[in-house]
Order: sequence, then structure tokens, then C-alpha cells
Amino acid sequence: MKKLYQVLLIDDDNITNYMHKIVIEDCAISEHILLSNSGDEALECLQGLNNCPELVFLDINMPAMDGFEFLQEIQKLSLPGQQEMVIVVLSTSTNPYDIQKINRLGEYEYLNKPLTNDKLMTLLHKHFPALAGIS
Repeated sequence: MKKLYQVLLIDDDNITNYMHKIVIEDCAISEHILLSNSGDEALECLQGLNNCPELVFLDINMPAMDGFEFLQEIQKLSLPGQQEMVIVVLSTSTNPYDIQKINRLGEYEYLNKPLTNDKLMTLLHKHFPALAGIS
């Protein structure tokens, strides 16, 4: 099966990042999994890469730069591979205002935590059909 080159997990909770990393590893969908603990750290990471990860999971409730601010800042940048990058907001928030705000910022997926194998496979089917074995 073909794999993504990189996936980026952005969450201020190390345990959540670790659990989501295990799900991605179990599904064997990526060569590399990058971890970041804040929006500003993630932006720094992205600016240092030769090509953006194909898939990014983003928490919205983080100290310093939250997920909303990250989405606003990433739109100001022009990074290699940015146009192909799929950003999935992965949050515990069920607040309709949060979901509306994300929708106003752009076309982003929204999932409730935790990331599961089923949720990950659904995303692959939608955004990366070649990876999911769909023609």
C-alpha cells in the first residue's frame, strides 16, 4: 500500500499526540509522523520543511497560538506543497460556534477526539483514495 510521506499532529497534550501517533502507526499510512505542541511551534516546523505534510491534525484549544490562529497564519504563508495539505481539526469541542468559525476560515475537516482507525480510514477514503485502495 502506498503511504503518505508525512503527517503532522498539533496538540498541546502530549498524551493525546502519543495516542493519535499510535493510531496512525497502526494503520501504517505514513512514512513520518511529526509532533508539535502548539500552533506557533507547528508553523515553525512547517517553514523548516522542504514540503508540507500531506495530512495535518490540529487541536483548536491550545495556549499561546490556538488552532484558529494557526489556520489564519497558515493562510498567509506560501509553503511548498501547502495547496495539497489536508488540515483536519481534531477537537473535543462540540460548540457550534467553534465549528462555524472553522468553516468561515476555510474548507477544513472537523472531527471529534479521539482519532480512531475508523475515522482515519474515512479521511483516507475521502482525501487520499489511492492510499485507501480506492480507484
